[in-house]
Amino acid sequence: DALVNTLQVTPIHPVFTNRKSNVNFKMGNSSPQVNCQQTLTPSYHSISTYNKKELVTHGIDQMPLNSSHVLQCCNLSTASTNQQIEHDQISFHSSFSTVNKVKAGKKSGSYTKRLTRRFRCENMILNRSYMTLYEAGDIKGTLFKICEQSDYKTFGQLFIQTRRKNLSKIGEGCFGEVFRCPDESNPTEYVVIKLIPIEGNIKFNGESQKSFSEVLSEVIVSKELTALGMSLKNNTCGFVELKKVHLIQGSFPAYLKKAWDKYDKDKKSENDNPSIFPKTQLWVALESAFCGVTLENNVPICPCARLSILLQIGVSLAVAELELKFEHRDLHWGNVLISHSSSSSSSISSNDNLCPYCCTLYNEENEKSYVKFRLEGHEWNIPKFGYIVHLIDFTMSRLEQDEGLVYVDLSTDPTLFQSQGDYQFDIYRHMKSANHNDWKKFTPITNVMWFHYLTTKLCTNSDQSSSSSSSSSQLHNVCWEQLRNLEFMTRSFNNYKSAH
Repeated sequence: DALVNTLQVTPIHPVFTNRKSNVNFKMGNSSPQVNCQQTLTPSYHSISTYNKKELVTHGIDQMPLNSSHVLQCCNLSTASTNQQIEHDQISFHSSFSTVNKVKAGKKSGSYTKRLTRRFRCENMILNRSYMTLYEAGDIKGTLFKICEQSDYKTFGQLFIQTRRKNLSKIGEGCFGEVFRCPDESNPTEYVVIKLIPIEGNIKFNGESQKSFSEVLSEVIVSKELTALGMSLKNNTCGFVELKKVHLIQGSFPAYLKKAWDKYDKDKKSENDNPSIFPKTQLWVALESAFCGVTLENNVPICPCARLSILLQIGVSLAVAELELKFEHRDLHWGNVLISHSSSSSSSISSNDNLCPYCCTLYNEENEKSYVKFRLEGHEWNIPKFGYIVHLIDFTMSRLEQDEGLVYVDLSTDPTLFQSQGDYQFDIYRHMKSANHNDWKKFTPITNVMWFHYLTTKLCTNSDQSSSSSSSSSQLHNVCWEQLRNLEFMTRSFNNYKSAH
């Protein structure tokens, strides 16, 4: 979506046989750019296609202000010449920079967003067996069907012995607790389990517990977004994968309490102690793939990595808009997870002054260098620059498929629009103004609003001095400039109607 001179990404082809991939990089605009130890003049780097087409994308500073969509800034033209850029590939190392939090944005205002709002679910996006239960008014039965359960599980059935040996609490929200543990089917991998108390009379963090219907909303949205990873026309794996859903009954077990206490000691939990819940307490457990750490606490130093993160977010939103008429509606940087890509390494080249992310042109033959998307049947390959992005938390999201519609009516939660202190809270008011407080209708400009919010976060410290080599510094300066241009271009929401 947000295409820059130093990180130019190209849609490739419709999904047909006998077509070849095409990836273009435009390195530089008018001034020479430095790649690793080599000086590059402005050029295109591409792989030829069978149909001899090439997508040329303008830099942010050349985008027309009156475009309805960002992709209207792209021109499809016949490629004349392709210049091969020789380069050496270097390995990556883990490099995070902690950015100071905005005090007013701690926990991303989760306490201001308690659901006094009504949940709407019209013509549920379920298969017919689920639909029969829903049409009969059996929300609980629908959840049991999704969970593939006939009765409630115990905590011990979910947290088996192998999971308890390597269990930790990694986060929390006003609705519940988040734990990390090994995947039951593959102990070398990790999963995240979000535990939410439901349907009880005991208030949690001063608020009423969620109902079955409120939980069903998040479950359905999560399942549909997970399914985008298997879609043919519009495809993305940029949303966290929901692996399983469990319904549990019981008090908080000792092994979870031990993990909770350690988190409280290290980070000072803001949640009520879960020991307050009785043996009759009901829980929903959302088991998802582990996708890294929050962007809020782990902004990478490299501006090229930041640009890649924004691109991955933008295209994922565009895919979900087209396929599901999706609006996230709460995409603050605490709901963006980043992880190191499999092509990254803990070491760097012998010259430790080089930035491990930006001073390498990716080898077009190495598929691990890219995150793959499909938008309206066209493939997009986005350079990772060391990171993979996943979006989480669909509590407030809206989507539809065919005539099925799931959304949350935010109009009944006035506190959501009254908070002050961070740009995040302004976005809630901007959304309300854009859709005239009608949360049922599809208003994709809200995704643009959140995209701009994220650009402001990733432009932070953009004037910082670079401690790396002069070659990295030159490219960093260009990337900082492009980040600022991107923030400026999306600042006026009327410039773009949606992410796609």
